[in-house]
Amino acid sequence: MDGRVKINLLDLKLPNQTCGDFTPRWRCFNNHVYNYLATRLDSLHSLVTALSEKVAFLEGAEAATQSPRSHKKAAIAKKEPEFWFIQQRAKHLGLEISANQRMKIEMWANESYKERHGQIPKKQPFRGTQASAYPTADLDILDATIKGVVAQGHS
Repeated sequence: MDGRVKINLLDLKLPNQTCGDFTPRWRCFNNHVYNYLATRLDSLHSLVTALSEKVAFLEGAEAATQSPRSHKKAAIAKKEPEFWFIQQRAKHLGLEISANQRMKIEMWANESYKERHGQIPKKQPFRGTQASAYPTADLDILDATIKGVVAQGHS
């Protein structure tokens, strides 16, 4: 629906009489159209209110019938991963990185991670190879390194 109101001219039931000696005919027509639209909008508002109440009722009934297990599934689906890989995190941040940038990011992020934890992050399988997996708690290191390399334009 494009928001335009269709008016059936037959529904307007324009009066056959004149509007008066001093009232222009167009003003009489405008007043009549205004009154017609006001009554139509009132009924439309009532219909929208009734439908909104019905939707709210149905959503409440649906939520009440869902099992606790389905709530757990929804929570798990929204949960952030425990570990992030460089390519995965860059994509999540909306950034594209080259293979060369990925290597620089890994080198610098591993160095920062080692300063914080005394060792480099553990490697895990990712797309058929082993890659550093950064825990969610250390995303500040990974995000800053990704953004820094991309901002500097390292290729």
